[in-house]
Amino acid sequence: MKKLIFSLAVIMASVGWINAANGSDGPSVVVSPMTVPSNFVGSYTGLLHNIIMNGNDDYEDREMTFKVISADKLQGTLPQIGSMPGTITIDLPISVATNGNMTTTAGSGQVGTLKLNIFPYLTIPLYLDGTNATAFTGASIDPVTKEMNFTLKVKGEYLGISMYPAQVSFTSSIFTP
Repeated sequence: MKKLIFSLAVIMASVGWINAANGSDGPSVVVSPMTVPSNFVGSYTGLLHNIIMNGNDDYEDREMTFKVISADKLQGTLPQIGSMPGTITIDLPISVATNGNMTTTAGSGQVGTLKLNIFPYLTIPLYLDGTNATAFTGASIDPVTKEMNFTLKVKGEYLGISMYPAQVSFTSSIFTP
């Protein structure tokens, strides 16, 4: 019995020496940082431009407000544009670095909805039209001026059919915490 206890003590001491030799002082806990620093949370009002719906880019720029909420989301509602069959609501999961660079963590998940005017109870889920890196580009918030910029590409999907591709760019000029 004494040999067993002695052997266990030697093994535990050896593990401690190995950790110390590797610069570790034992087990540690890794804490993930907030994905949206609180100084970026708020409403961003600006100009929606470079609007492309179903391949048509003949749309006027319009004022728009997007919100960054503490639950790591970029949210906004686009009213009907041209012959678009309804309104688009964006609910995009994002991460904002302390330097203001934004990325999306949406992957293949839903990023919003298209609510049809003719069938108000029918909504079409929206997904990124491309990968995280190609469908949400130029995305940043200036840490000093709080100007937000991004281009977002989405598409609807209903019964496995891809429809209603849309692309918009946004540049904010007013920030409200």
